[in-house]
Amino acid sequence: MNRSLACAAFLSVAFVAYASLYPFELRALAPGAFAQLLATASHPIDSWINLLSNILFYMPFGFLAAAALQRAEIKPISTVVGITIAGAALSVVMELTQMHVAGRLSTFADIYPNTAGAGFGACLGVAARLWAVRPRGGIASIAPVPALLLALFLAYRLFPYVPSLDLHAYWRAVQPLIVYPRLELLDMLRYAVMWFAVAALLQRLSLPWRVPGLALLLMGAVWVAKILILHNQLTASEAVGGTAGLIAWAILGRADDRRVAAITALVLGLWIIASRLTPFVFTAHSSTFGWIPFAALMQGSMSINTIALLEKSFVYGTMLWALGRAGLRLPVGAASLAAMLVLLAGLQTHIPGRSADITDAAIALAMAVIIALLTSTTHMQTAERQQPTVRYKRRPRMRDVA
Repeated sequence: MNRSLACAAFLSVAFVAYASLYPFELRALAPGAFAQLLATASHPIDSWINLLSNILFYMPFGFLAAAALQRAEIKPISTVVGITIAGAALSVVMELTQMHVAGRLSTFADIYPNTAGAGFGACLGVAARLWAVRPRGGIASIAPVPALLLALFLAYRLFPYVPSLDLHAYWRAVQPLIVYPRLELLDMLRYAVMWFAVAALLQRLSLPWRVPGLALLLMGAVWVAKILILHNQLTASEAVGGTAGLIAWAILGRADDRRVAAITALVLGLWIIASRLTPFVFTAHSSTFGWIPFAALMQGSMSINTIALLEKSFVYGTMLWALGRAGLRLPVGAASLAAMLVLLAGLQTHIPGRSADITDAAIALAMAVIIALLTSTTHMQTAERQQPTVRYKRRPRMRDVA
């Protein structure tokens, strides 16, 4: 068993419990509540958004558990089946426990997508584990941290992943680009920074294609996918900003690796500051600061909250990765980023209409833990392949493998 990945799987279970039982206000069980819960077993899923969100919610548990438990003597199908059953059991326990939490709605309709998410994550975990034990070379040499960050980027940009079958929807998706083009400075900066970071991540994947062409192809594929996917639109700000970001990378990406990483961290930092403090109008009166992590993501629209979590995970994870490539140790980079996010959240309490809490700092620290676990696991796998009988002594550095 891989202890680092087992620790990460345990943390994913803790997060599931935290999100499922928030706000932790216990209530007495009403008569017949359990029967009402059983009666919802035949109820259909209320929306595609809730279905996908519940699947994504349990996928990290399935992936990490499979990656941690997979051994040569255990058949992959047994691993997938066992973890899927464990995911179903976890979901049932959470739904039953939610019956005692005020403000939470328990329904068996959530158990099905949760179980599917655990099973799908387990399949990906088994595939990743089998891929990792192969000799290094070709596609098997892809760095895991950039690959994870790019996956988060695509998950954020392409949500909710469901294609539309309405031809009129395609036209509505491109109207903001063709019929009503409008350039927003902050949006253009956002997409420029995003695609500059994506190009930097693609460079570290060591794929047999040139990065400028690959990044341009990926951007075109994302644009086409956004047109085809439900409730998405392609705007002029995204087209202009994304193109500007790739042009900037084509000019600045020729520098040495450490300098490119420093530039990536800098532009991401500037974007974080700009997005958090817009419109830069401050008042003497301050609003309430939320000290409960992830509380804001558990209220309101599930689709908006899912997109926000994926976007912030990508941005903060990429900034930590870039700081590591630039030479800053991961604990120092994580502490610095978390402190900056807390400071920005404090300033947001003086901006009208903005809410501030500790969630962003918590996401940054969680991404630091994930990056540290991936880095440690990659070092151990490399040492086992090169020197099977000798323990790996040197303390791993993130920039060596990321």
